[in-house]
Amino acid sequence: MKKLEKVLNENNESLHGDFFQKWKNFYWNETEYPLKTNLKILEEQLRNQVLSNDEEFKTQAEDISNLNNKLNEMKKNENNIFSKSIQNIINIDPKFDKQGEYLDSIYVIITKEDQLTYLKNNYENLVNDNEAKLEVAPICPNSLRNCTVKDKSFIEKNIRVFRFLCLKQGTQKIISKLKIKNYTVKTLFDEETKIYSKEEIDNLNRNISNKKASFVD
Repeated sequence: MKKLEKVLNENNESLHGDFFQKWKNFYWNETEYPLKTNLKILEEQLRNQVLSNDEEFKTQAEDISNLNNKLNEMKKNENNIFSKSIQNIINIDPKFDKQGEYLDSIYVIITKEDQLTYLKNNYENLVNDNEAKLEVAPICPNSLRNCTVKDKSFIEKNIRVFRFLCLKQGTQKIISKLKIKNYTVKTLFDEETKIYSKEEIDNLNRNISNKKASFVD
């Protein structure tokens, strides 16, 4: 990660430093632009070169911006245990952990005791039938269960996971309500957030170095 930051900083500096250095050390390229050339032809050649350089600069700046965005994504997800899929956090029980045509399992990650107290007292009434646009309440009563956590990071930090069942039509509304209350919520088939490997970071480093070399040349 630090290597990538270093290369990005070097490239950001090159976008400005190299550009102004070239102007400072400017000399007329007589071989490419002979002074005896017709003035209109010379003007056209220079205009085309300026446009080409401008496009090259914009492309390089865009590339660096994209790499910075990727770096921010990597920082956001680095060592984030909550990015894992629920299958990698708990032991799935086929009898109770369901996601099908009519029912969904909602998994709520508990890091504080007051979160659990609120959930136990209010989960059945998070969303009513009118909000979910259903004829019945979308949350199955008495369905809250403490899941068996298998992930070592969760166990070490004493982070628990509770599951309850709901009607599929109410899933998104329920998740939204829980997130408003600052809960981390997962469903059975959520995808894991992308975590970058060392190999991917090294590849990015090489990619940035190559772009820098080609730009300077």
